[in-house]
Amino acid sequence: MFKQSNFFELPGYTFEIRRHALAILQQDYPEACSDLKGVLEGFYIEEDEVLVGGGGESTITQRLRRALAKLGWKKRKIQIEEKIEGRIHTSDTHEMDHLRTFREDLPGVAIEIEWNNKDPFYDRDLENFRRLHEIAVISVGVIITRGESLQEKLLDVFREHFVQTPARVQEELEKKNIRKKIEGRDFSSAEEKALTVAKAAYDSKYGKATTHMDKLMDRIDRNVGSPCPLVLIGIEEERLKR
Repeated sequence: MFKQSNFFELPGYTFEIRRHALAILQQDYPEACSDLKGVLEGFYIEEDEVLVGGGGESTITQRLRRALAKLGWKKRKIQIEEKIEGRIHTSDTHEMDHLRTFREDLPGVAIEIEWNNKDPFYDRDLENFRRLHEIAVISVGVIITRGESLQEKLLDVFREHFVQTPARVQEELEKKNIRKKIEGRDFSSAEEKALTVAKAAYDSKYGKATTHMDKLMDRIDRNVGSPCPLVLIGIEEERLKR
């Protein structure tokens, strides 16, 4: 694991570096390092943001996206066509959340934010990185996701909130998927019920099959995305405001 040294040197993040990505960024893309440091340095997560239910893109992801977009990291669609004897044989489109080029003679750097998706999205991201690196569209791929200490801390956040907010317990019990998880259970106290419902709500939103660093490293250990150089950034519990 790459810990704080001469990279971002920021508390509250875990950095995993693969295939000399750090050296590449420092040597050829100092502006990318500066951009990422600036965005991550001022980034914190509000407790209310992690408790919000419902679908759609979270405010956490939206804030990160806006901060990167202001610095020129734009969404891009890259279409790759393979021709045989002048005819298109295959045509693939690869969409990047954030892609920026810094010099005409160098490929770009791509960033994907996976705050809370289903974990197969990592396969998509890493395969896109691999393919775009192969044809020299990018030199480095970056993924920003939940770190493991934050993943564990979020359960405490849910438990404390539900114990202190009985109305939220009833609100969650009105949801069919939560009700099914605890059907038939007997509770000795309101607190035990609140804790059980909190765990069910947490699992439905931030469970093991969602995007967090442990699931990402499963893919990395299997060489998904190889040989693209990678910077993998885990947001840790120190970035949670309570």
